Amino acid sequence: VKTPELDPALKQKYLKQDKYWDKDHPAIRTRLGEILGSITDISNFEKARLIHRHIANNLKYDATRLKSSKIDPDSIGVERLGAITALANPEEAVCMEFTDLFIALARAAGIPARELNGYAYTANPNLRPLSLTQDVLHAWPEFWDEQRGWIMIDPTWENTTGGVDYFNKFDLNHFVFVTKGL
Repeated sequence: VKTPELDPALKQKYLKQDKYWDKDHPAIRTRLGEILGSITDISNFEKARLIHRHIANNLKYDATRLKSSKIDPDSIGVERLGAITALANPEEAVCMEFTDLFIALARAAGIPARELNGYAYTANPNLRPLSLTQDVLHAWPEFWDEQRGWIMIDPTWENTTGGVDYFNKFDLNHFVFVTKGL
């Protein structure tokens, strides 16, 4: 699309505070300030790149949580901790915390963001779902860019596999089953 548009009602929806995306929490605001520093005149695309890089570099994927017996019906299989808990416990993250933290920080920065759920192919057998009915699928965020439209990124993949340069390439290894909220 040459000139993408996001309906104003959807823009508000994807900027609002939510259960796992506490964008107005002081810890989120403080961390956003640390990430952006004194930079004020940059695009939302560049803000999203900085937020993505920060999350990929500062959270640690905890594969032992996937073996947990706690099941949260609001999540994709494992107890969901949310953005605030991810900040406080960066060594206990799975894909939901990477996603939740990105969405909370992006929304705090004024960037519409949402969660995607689906399947992501990887050559790493430790990160692959074992089945589509009994194992954890994958969650990752996407954000709205005024020039490009929705941009899918994956800070979990960046952290665990070296990822893809989501800001310059299109990733064909992620298959979306659900856009959260639709």
